[in-house]
Amino acid sequence: MGYQYYFWHAYKLILVTVCGMGIMLHSGTASAVSYGVYDARSMAMAGTGVASANSANAIFFNPSLYAIYDVIKEEGDNQRFHFPLLALRASDAAESLADIQDDDLDARLTNTINAFNAAATSANASAVTGVARDFEEALRDIANEDLVADGFAGLAIGVPGKWEGGGFFVGSRLVGGGVGDITNEDVSLLNAYVEGLTFIATGGSQGSPQPQIFDTAGNLVDPVSQLTSTARARGIVFSEVGVAMSKEFKLFGRYIALGIAPKFSYISVFEYNENITANGISIGDSREDYDRLNLDVGATTKIGDTYRIGLAVKNLVPLDLGSELGGKVKLRPQVRAGLAWQAGELLVALDLDLLPNEPVGFEEKTQELALGVEWSVREWAWLRGGYRLNLEGDTGDLVSLGAGTVYKRFLFDVAYGLGSDDQAAAIQLGMAF
Repeated sequence: MGYQYYFWHAYKLILVTVCGMGIMLHSGTASAVSYGVYDARSMAMAGTGVASANSANAIFFNPSLYAIYDVIKEEGDNQRFHFPLLALRASDAAESLADIQDDDLDARLTNTINAFNAAATSANASAVTGVARDFEEALRDIANEDLVADGFAGLAIGVPGKWEGGGFFVGSRLVGGGVGDITNEDVSLLNAYVEGLTFIATGGSQGSPQPQIFDTAGNLVDPVSQLTSTARARGIVFSEVGVAMSKEFKLFGRYIALGIAPKFSYISVFEYNENITANGISIGDSREDYDRLNLDVGATTKIGDTYRIGLAVKNLVPLDLGSELGGKVKLRPQVRAGLAWQAGELLVALDLDLLPNEPVGFEEKTQELALGVEWSVREWAWLRGGYRLNLEGDTGDLVSLGAGTVYKRFLFDVAYGLGSDDQAAAIQLGMAF
């Protein structure tokens, strides 16, 4: 009896908190991190989950969903263990920056120039042309573009029920944003090498002579040390462990499920501003670490056997963090509403951020409206799709597709998303029990 008393009063506190979100909506307070995508199912459905998450991912979107699992069902056993959960989204510009580092374009350009100076053959001239062109194109791809990365890796356990349920997760999420400060002088310099070495490789039939790229002794000058383009970025790594508890109550004449998910977070804030060709980018010297406790809460109600309406707040405790370089990151509560509708084997979900999300780094802010669809084509197979719209900027829209299957007790899900300026992918393995 004592347990029920304290459990009830804890959930009344959650209800007051959730109802108080209306005050937050008028405060102008903004979050510095997007709501996030943590698994293949939600990614395939454009990031929806506040009213449509299942026992595998409810802890990330709305912990109250564990207590009303009889409404929108999966085939087979309801309890889930998923490991690994892997999800990654990156902008095209971030991928181009990674290519510069991974392909060692600066070192390759230096090596091909040394080879040309040792033997000024057409083949060696063509080699310089190829690397210089790749370098130039990569810089153009980065110039004045957002460098965005958002990834998660972890595991989750869900134990849902008709009236109460819970879950557990452990994982790490990286959220970062930046911008490439590419100078016109760098682009022009590399283009001069493309033109000049093409002229030599083709015997003067293509390209144009570029005498300024040679020294007085006739050797080709290595331009790497002259490049001044930089990349600025700031980000956060959350390493977290959390549990979720949920229970359904009759409040104000309606059954409402309430959920709470306390979590411990080890947070690293990093920042860098480095020359792109400076032997790779290191963030170790500009990192500040924090230990914090935080809380996610949620509420869900049902309308008949067809509809769910959900409301959730992530990171209820606001945090002000900073990097060693002086960059500031403000973490504010993230409020999201969701609607789910199911008719037979078809599930449709709609999620909306009720507050805009200020950038962690230097990218655009976001406020997402997401529409997701799931079709159970067989008892053992699901097809999914979705579209996410960013209401607060010119970037961030994404079309996504995915599929899932179960064999005996083993589950497998994949997803892929493509936007005008970014890509996303996710994979997860799991077991029903």
